[in-house]
Formats: sequence, structure tokens, C-alpha cells
Amino acid sequence: MATRQRSIVQLTDCASRHLEEYCSPSSAFGWPDYDHDPAPGRLVPGDLLAPAWLSYPIPTKYLQSMSASDGNAYHQLRKAIAEVVEVAAADESFLELDEVALMTGTGGTATPGWVAFWKAWNQVGETTGLTSVALTKILHRKVPSLIPILDSLVSGFYGISNHSDRRGVHTMLALHRDLTAHRDLAEGWASQWALEDGRPMTLLRAVDIVVWTHQSTGCLTP
Repeated sequence: MATRQRSIVQLTDCASRHLEEYCSPSSAFGWPDYDHDPAPGRLVPGDLLAPAWLSYPIPTKYLQSMSASDGNAYHQLRKAIAEVVEVAAADESFLELDEVALMTGTGGTATPGWVAFWKAWNQVGETTGLTSVALTKILHRKVPSLIPILDSLVSGFYGISNHSDRRGVHTMLALHRDLTAHRDLAEGWASQWALEDGRPMTLLRAVDIVVWTHQSTGCLTP
């Protein structure tokens, strides 16, 4: 029997509850502290610390290497991350990418921010101890409509093994197809929440919160 593809449609009944659990003022989770960006358009040291709000503190030794100026792989990664932040336009959207651009960083719909993201993606592969998880948890905060948050719980939701060599790419593709098919649903979730400055929650953040909370709490919705 074929395995049914997981989809955010299956979380319709519990999504509002998960968002309330994660985003309420009494919550200990990352909203809105992680999402508040005090320096749009430029990478600042605090951005490298922000993934700690998402249960992914980057070890000090890697932060120190990122700050060095000796051309090491971590410093090159920081420069590549900074380029994404600097060149990405506010209206660049993950969902406006076609699958060729999504998977390769090239093609007609590959925006400047996404091309730079793929350079950073390739660079993170040159480091030891950092992965696409760290990359996306730094960059989503800076470019929240373009860069999805990828981690083991999101991959697990879509049935992608943590041992897959291309887990991050396969997760992005599954997420892209799911959100393309069910964009209105995700936008409805996001519309319930906004930051103090009035900026709305993006659909990528809403889906990340719903999926992450669903997976981490062991919700039994089929």
C-alpha cells in the first residue's frame, strides 16, 4: 500500500491551537523575540545568536571562527550569509520560485536573494559542525518570506530521513509543493499573528510553527 504524502492539510484541526501555544505571551518559545529584526538589510552579530531562540544555539567556537578574518571556511560562510541579507529584496518569495530554481539556485525565477542563498548553502557544506539547519535559522529571521526554516522535525513531518544526503533539499521541495497546493490555508494561519511593529507573520513562519509544534508535542491528528 502506498504511503500517503504528509501535508499541512492534515493539521487543519490543530493548527490554531499550535499557534496559540507557541505565540501566546505566556509561551517560552521563540515568537516574537527570534522574529524581531532590529537591523533589516544587514547582518549583525546578534543575528548569529538568534537561532538559540529556535533550540539551535551555534557553538562559540564556530561564532569565533565566523568573526575571524583569516579566510577560514566559517568566515567565508558569514560573508555568504551577509550577501543574502544585503541583496535579497523584501518581495522575494519562496513560493514564486519554480522547482528548477528551488533545487539549483539557477533559472528564470531564481531571484538575487535565492542565488546568494545557494552560494551560502554550498559554503555551509565546507564547514564542520554546521549544516543547512543553522543556515536557515539564521537567514529566515532576515528574509522571512524567502528562506524557510529547515530542521529534523520539519523533515520528519514530510517523511524525509535524517540520514538522507540531501535531506535539506528534499525537505524544501516537499514544503514548496505542499505550500503551493495549500497557500490559502497557510496564509490564513499567518494572518492571525503580527509583530509589535505591525509586520505580519509570514506563511513560512506560520507553517514552521504549526509543523514544529505538532511534531514536538506528539499531536495525534492523522
